[in-house]
Amino acid sequence: MQTERSSDLIGLLHELTASLNTAMSEIAAIRAQQRVDNEFQLELVKFLELTRNEQRSQSESLLATIEK
Repeated sequence: MQTERSSDLIGLLHELTASLNTAMSEIAAIRAQQRVDNEFQLELVKFLELTRNEQRSQSESLLATIEK
């Protein structure tokens, strides 16, 4: 009886360990995707800022040409 109970507990521990390992793998994948998303967002912000600055420069240049 005690051996059967120990065997059941060991089986349960194996199942819990497998579930925990699966959860940890899924969390790692989510974190990796979040890093990629964050890098993409940063690059997008840089691109938009560069585009805005170029448009501002072109507008100022055009305005200076018109004022001459």
